[in-house]
Amino acid sequence: MADDDVLIVAAGYAHDHQYREFSAYACRLGRSFRTQIMRMGFYARGAIQLHLARIRYREDGVWFTEAEAARRRAGSVADQHVARVITASLLHGTWREGTRGQVFLLSGPDDADTIRLPRPVLNDATSAKTGGPPGAVKPACPARIAGLGTDPDRHQHGRQADHGRERPRPHCDQAERQDRLRRR
Repeated sequence: MADDDVLIVAAGYAHDHQYREFSAYACRLGRSFRTQIMRMGFYARGAIQLHLARIRYREDGVWFTEAEAARRRAGSVADQHVARVITASLLHGTWREGTRGQVFLLSGPDDADTIRLPRPVLNDATSAKTGGPPGAVKPACPARIAGLGTDPDRHQHGRQADHGRERPRPHCDQAERQDRLRRR
């Protein structure tokens, strides 16, 4: 794995709210990612977005509870950051009290550790079946930073990395889906 590998996650909501507001990304418990990857980017609205953030901290098994947020507020800088992510996620309803997930703390959009692309990398791939954007969902895959650069003829890696589309938010567990179906 090269130093310029970046993980692209299909996560429009996470980009707009978790990353841009809290320099963080939260996803389901146990979601598998290569531990060597040092950067994360977001695929949203048909393109890889501008920011390739440095992954500063990663923790799997985080409890999304008010008690856990309170406990972490008295801890390290990373714990305090995770506490803010927990509290905001519970307030916004993106995670339910008592669920567990994985949290990444990232360099912020204006941070010197964040690589800023000159423009979003648009998904110009088309499906042979429909002629539109590919329908297959591959929620996260590595790409090379060089492949996401400024040369418009070099979007091959971008195309390979951005074949996802908006995924259900991570708090949507089976019980919640069943509850929503019952209310219809």
